[in-house]
Amino acid sequence: MSDRPRTFLVECFTPGVDEAAVAAAGDRARAVAADLRDGGSQIEYLGALLVSGDEVVFHVFAAESADDVKAAGTAAELPYERVVESVGVAPDSPPGTTLKWVLGKA
Repeated sequence: MSDRPRTFLVECFTPGVDEAAVAAAGDRARAVAADLRDGGSQIEYLGALLVSGDEVVFHVFAAESADDVKAAGTAAELPYERVVESVGVAPDSPPGTTLKWVLGKA
């Protein structure tokens, strides 16, 4: 990854989704990201946020481009509605901090 990786949310509307399904999708996304890295892409799967009340999952990737994230989402069979770039903002954190702190990977 570059000094300041871009972070993307892959928004999936998934009726009836539960934690086990999110974990399985995350395992697929992590494996696809690893394969893409082996092929030269700079992409990392960071985890997911489940908003069960809205039946929405946000899978989080660090990557150089939205196209790389879309390719990963498609290959991992994530039923995404959209891919959007995001910025993690944490109290007392320097600009450019990724969402890893939110996902417990600080």
